[in-house]
Parts: sequence; C-alpha cells; structure tokens
Amino acid sequence: MSKEAFIRARIEPELKIMAEGVLDELGITPTQAITMLYKKIAREHEWPIELKLSNAQTRKILEETDKRYR
Repeated sequence: MSKEAFIRARIEPELKIMAEGVLDELGITPTQAITMLYKKIAREHEWPIELKLSNAQTRKILEETDKRYR
C-alpha cells in the first residue's frame, strides 16, 4: 500500500526532542510510532492510553490548546 497521506501536528520542541530520543533508542522512527498508534486505534476502536481529566486547570489548558491550533 502506498504511503501518501500526511499528518501534521504542532508540539513543543523540547517534547519532540525527548520523545524522538526515546524512539531512537528503541530503533523506531516517528513515522513508525505514529503508524503503530493509528493501527492500534483502528484495530481496537479505542484510544490505547487511559485519559483522565484531573481537575479544572487541566480542562482549561486543553481548551486553550484546542483554540490556539484551530
């Protein structure tokens, strides 16, 4: 299957560096990591990581982030 679809996301540069360092240690590219995440979501029809909103401050931060990147 041809890989022609693109995903674009904005994240903090420090987070990108740290995560890619871990992926490199694991021998996985960012593209492979995203592909694995998408395959798991498609296969199981659910988000593979437990999500919790711990408080109002967390909800406010998520809402502000959503508004900023729309």
